Amino acid sequence: MIHLSNKAKHYALIALKVLILTASLIFIYSRLTSSGISFTNMLSQVSTASVMRYLPIFVLLTLLNWIFEVIKWKTLVSALRPISIKEAAIQCLMSHGASVATPGKIAEYGVKPLFFKPSRRKKVMVLKLYSNLSQLFATIFFGVPALIWVSMNHSLTVKGWNLLLLLGCLLLLSMGGYFFRKKELLVKGLSISKILSFIRTLGFFRRNTVILYALLRYLLFSTLFFFVLRFFGAEISYYTAFPYIAAMYLLASAIPVFFIFDLAVKGGIALWLFSFTAVGEYAVISTVFVMWLLNFAIPALFGSYFVLKFKPVAL
Repeated sequence: MIHLSNKAKHYALIALKVLILTASLIFIYSRLTSSGISFTNMLSQVSTASVMRYLPIFVLLTLLNWIFEVIKWKTLVSALRPISIKEAAIQCLMSHGASVATPGKIAEYGVKPLFFKPSRRKKVMVLKLYSNLSQLFATIFFGVPALIWVSMNHSLTVKGWNLLLLLGCLLLLSMGGYFFRKKELLVKGLSISKILSFIRTLGFFRRNTVILYALLRYLLFSTLFFFVLRFFGAEISYYTAFPYIAAMYLLASAIPVFFIFDLAVKGGIALWLFSFTAVGEYAVISTVFVMWLLNFAIPALFGSYFVLKFKPVAL
């Protein structure tokens, strides 16, 4: 095995930071330039009065969304060791900023454990998995009834063989999970049975508190989506818009694509769903783009700052 000197490790860490920061900035710039959205055209659609009216709402809801994500992570990590809100915020923002150029932000599973001692890093990965699953639960909880409502109100039909295919896939996944529950996954020492066993040790209160925070986060960014729609002139009420927003997030989460295509996927699904309403196409596309800026690009830039300052926890 090759052992690196402390000086070599120092330079390797600097090179990695620069690589991560460069990849993040290139990714964000490429999405901005290839989105097809013109800032000039976007601003021409709204008045100064609208900006002054809605900007505080955008800032408030975006901050609350991230605050609940930070609190959610702090609640989970406290099962291993207590951390402050500031520490939790840095961990969330840095892992977000470091993972923007990776499929499904999978790099977060490798970044957040670096804040902890090596002996705890596998457990941190499981905590991150539970955090993501709690958010997926919120998406399903609101999205399934919304999609059923949209389908029934617009007479959307699903072919029988598609349902059978879906049920077959779910059955195969369940059987695979059962038969391979004791097999190690991609990470040595982690199996489905060990993951479930560790999650049970978190306790009923902590597990459900995390799910509650996930539900609140979902309502916050869904409400933000509605207000951005209104900002771009959409004449639609919250109660009318919410089922389409929830159905959009559900369908987008069900499509296995690289994260680099996330903006395009959400935009396409949103256009299709809101075509059943009176909301104009430009308002929908602009809303999806602004949501990407508020919840993804801008936090990633803040996270990139913490990437440069980061020092991994040693043994």
